[in-house]
Amino acid sequence: MSDTPSTPSNGPASSKPWNDQNHFKCRGRIGNKPEVRSTRRNPVISCTVYIKNEYDDANQKRVTKTTRVPVTMFGDKGMTFANEVAKGDYVEIEGRLQENAWQDAQGQKRSRLELVASKYQVVQRKQGQAQAA
Repeated sequence: MSDTPSTPSNGPASSKPWNDQNHFKCRGRIGNKPEVRSTRRNPVISCTVYIKNEYDDANQKRVTKTTRVPVTMFGDKGMTFANEVAKGDYVEIEGRLQENAWQDAQGQKRSRLELVASKYQVVQRKQGQAQAA
């Protein structure tokens, strides 16, 4: 493998095999009605997606674990998302992972990993729920 830097003659810098890629895609259920907040420029939409993972343990007993993924969307796409989805809908969401860090009132460092979504698709509506127009 060559350590030669990428130039216009040998391809773009992003073609290096060691470049990091921040792309996350998941399917799960909307856990809460999306919350809409506003900044000076854009609306900010937040919700949680619950991803269920099932497997058999060493004793062949079925185990279910659920991972909660905080999701944030911005702008018009976020508003469309907030108006279209409801708690319990099964969705596919794509975007990038972002860590937010802060210090709490007691001086403890805190951080949270969230999905900043750029694409979504409603895969299945919660049973008994009409599709949004």
